[in-house]
Amino acid sequence: MKLIAIILDGNGQIIVAGSRAPDLLRREIAKANGGAELLHCQMPVKGVAMKTLLARLEQELKGAPGLNMLPSLPATPALIKAVRRAVFRVIVVEPAILKAKNDITRFTRRTVFTCWFGKRSTLAH
Repeated sequence: MKLIAIILDGNGQIIVAGSRAPDLLRREIAKANGGAELLHCQMPVKGVAMKTLLARLEQELKGAPGLNMLPSLPATPALIKAVRRAVFRVIVVEPAILKAKNDITRFTRRTVFTCWFGKRSTLAH
């Protein structure tokens, strides 16, 4: 199973990747760019495609407040906080909002159906 890894390389670029060994990936990036730091590592969300999740995280991190300046090594606490806030938004908040919208839609449809067609019987006679 791949883990979500967010890495800050020596050039100040934030890399979002899926890897079975995030620390090994960090070492490879450090060799290529003169340094790297693992900012965040997490198990993926169940039921969400890894490619979709990584693309959404990358998009969120590009526009995250606190990441508009070019970060540098070592990572500052403000940078780590901004990264964790973006990850929380993508992994926890957005799926919760989607579930709530679906629940409201389902409830509304059931209520409208009951009002228009009367009470549904769940017992088969």
